[in-house]
Amino acid sequence: MIKDPAEYTYYCLFDPTTGKRLGSYVEGIHKIPTDAIRVSYNDFMLYASSPNWRYDWDKKEPIFVDVKFELNLKELREEACLRSQKQTKKDIESGVSVDFGGDLGIVKFDSDLETQVTLMLDLNQGIDYPDKKWVVRGYIQGSTDKAVLELNKEQIMKLSIALTDHVNAAKQRGRERAEYINSTSRTVEELYNFVNNNL
Repeated sequence: MIKDPAEYTYYCLFDPTTGKRLGSYVEGIHKIPTDAIRVSYNDFMLYASSPNWRYDWDKKEPIFVDVKFELNLKELREEACLRSQKQTKKDIESGVSVDFGGDLGIVKFDSDLETQVTLMLDLNQGIDYPDKKWVVRGYIQGSTDKAVLELNKEQIMKLSIALTDHVNAAKQRGRERAEYINSTSRTVEELYNFVNNNL
């Protein structure tokens, strides 16, 4: 007959300093270390669910610990740099809006790397032809559907400049974040707050 989980006796072995779970044991199934702590079934499952759950040696109960507080300055700086790089990529790919005026009005275009390269190649291949038309796709203001548009030389140049400015601005913000992160005066608390605010 299969026993109910609540009928077993459970133990966990914890780090004497951090309270991290080092092992889990069930009486009658495992050999129980002499310094293991007896815990309830619910707490046993809680400790196993996440390394964030630790044993509070003072209160003798589970406590949830934000592991970011355990990161040292070097680790926090590395994590902050990764978050910043992801934010820069997100900013670059957020799209760029161009106001063409007239009937076309404001149009939002994709701004990912593929779009940048495609536009640059198309522009270079046709820039010497004043009457050339460029076929592009964008979202006309007020529409959620991407429209096929035909731009003249003046309009494609305007789009190209706007896209370049958009990308450069995103990269500049990334450089400013990097300077902040890598400053020798930056504290653990400041870096933690940066990481926490850039999830």
